[in-house]
Formats: sequence, structure tokens, C-alpha cells
Amino acid sequence: MAKKRYVVQLTAEERSQLNALVAQARAAVKTQTRARLLLKIDEGEEGPGWSHARAAEAFDVHVNTVSVVAKRLVEHG
Repeated sequence: MAKKRYVVQLTAEERSQLNALVAQARAAVKTQTRARLLLKIDEGEEGPGWSHARAAEAFDVHVNTVSVVAKRLVEHG
């Protein structure tokens, strides 16, 4: 059975909130990394986002980590 791929489509407000998180020097590194990941895999207004594999390689995390972050956003907001 194929693994379900969660497609991240951020709203303008979500994108703005994530960019603000990334800009905060006092935000936790884990939080900033997740925000950057979501911004890169976003398949919104600026065209298709990065693949989960490309994002995992760029951020030096496992592909499953990218998938879990995407799944949490899609399922829980």
C-alpha cells in the first residue's frame, strides 16, 4: 500500500506567521526548523514546493520527519 503524502498548502496568514517565527531570534531551533520546512514544502501561490526528500536533505533530517511535520499541519492545523 502506498504511503499517503500530505500536501501542505499554507494560507497567506499561515505563511506570514511562519515567516515571523523564522525571523524571531528567540524562537527554539526546533520550531524555526519546522517553520522553514513548512515554508519550503508549501505548494501554494509560489508554485510547487520542495519534495519531502529534497527538504530532508537540505535540512539534514530524515524524510519521515518532514512527513510528520506535514501531517501535523494538514491534520491539526
